[in-house]
Amino acid sequence: MPTDTRSYLRDIDFYTDRIPNASPGDKIFLMRLTSNREVNNFIERQPRASKHDYNELCKALLAEYSDFGASGTLTAAMAVKQTQNELADCYYHRLRQAYFGNQNYEGMEEDKNFKALYIQNLHPNLSFLLGVSACPLTQDIRQLKTLVVNTTIRKMALMQLTVGPMTLVHPVYISPFNSIPLLLGQDLLNRLEPLIDFQRLKIWAQVRKPLPIPRPLSENHCYFIEAPPTDGLQPAYSPAWTRN
Repeated sequence: MPTDTRSYLRDIDFYTDRIPNASPGDKIFLMRLTSNREVNNFIERQPRASKHDYNELCKALLAEYSDFGASGTLTAAMAVKQTQNELADCYYHRLRQAYFGNQNYEGMEEDKNFKALYIQNLHPNLSFLLGVSACPLTQDIRQLKTLVVNTTIRKMALMQLTVGPMTLVHPVYISPFNSIPLLLGQDLLNRLEPLIDFQRLKIWAQVRKPLPIPRPLSENHCYFIEAPPTDGLQPAYSPAWTRN
């Protein structure tokens, strides 16, 4: 018997409803045909009235198998926690799969225990930012997911990336997880050695490879000092700053 008993019974109804004049007996026949020996033995043990009554048999199967493996899935779900830098949606899908397994029925994600676990197992930094604004008892799962995503975006700190004399305007952020997703072109990233200043929310980029810019530069700007080649590599460049 599948662990998702409700979905299995819905499938029985779905396929038999498309057979003209299918009777409850036909549904029981299909159920026994597609179930394993354990379920067939369970059906045989039922009272005669239930054994030949499709609706009563469905109730008996739900009562017997709905919690099949529930303790194992709950234990697995409790161990699912949002990791550093993991997107909220990715964490949510991992938790849902661990908590519900193959189950798929209407409204299942509104389970209060599931919603509470979703908030409880968020990354500690994000959980701290949410505070008491997330309430699994009064908010539905869509509201909770939206709140988590919006909090993540709102609490990101915009940074300014400085490369040599140029200030490049790029979406570079410090997220609540203290990660630095550098959303820059690969060619530029290959030339940079980011040095992060968390207090001033800036990235000072030390250049590993020459950039196609003129040098020396005017006063009060950054210029580059050429260092001797090392290990047969191209000359290295380091940032230097002039003062008045």
